[in-house]
Amino acid sequence: MEYKIEDNNITIFDADTFDPESTLCSGQVFRFGKKDGVWYVISGDKIAKISTMGPKSYKIVTNDAKYFVKYFDFETNYDKIITRLSEHKTNAPALSYGKGVRLMHQPLIETIVGFIISANNNIPRIQKSLEQIATNFGKNLGEFYAFPTLKQPSKITEQDFYSFGCG
Repeated sequence: MEYKIEDNNITIFDADTFDPESTLCSGQVFRFGKKDGVWYVISGDKIAKISTMGPKSYKIVTNDAKYFVKYFDFETNYDKIITRLSEHKTNAPALSYGKGVRLMHQPLIETIVGFIISANNNIPRIQKSLEQIATNFGKNLGEFYAFPTLKQPSKITEQDFYSFGCG
């Protein structure tokens, strides 16, 4: 996969191994959505908006391109991994189904809190709970709220977690 960083944005060309919908909806992350045909993802205090430019090409508008190169694991050669896994025919259905999914690298606190909340919840409820935590305790980024830093959740009470639907 080829990509280029320009003006703190990422342009992706010939993206056989990156599909925003497959990646974001894979259950790895919960702070994302789609509005007017544009995917958005909030990670920590970073925001990325992903637009389709054409077949297998995307533009990611962000406030931190290097962060999202790591977040979406663009430095890993997934073509090489897929080629190796394709040597075993039993992998074919999984490789076909999961084509375009990348491993996400989100902040540890967000991962842990999301995982704990996921124990007794479905995806829409997890998303709502995490948004409530961010909205009530995270930094206002304008259109979205950052997920609280490790120090900030210490101010959240047990009652807050219940009121946010965390379970």
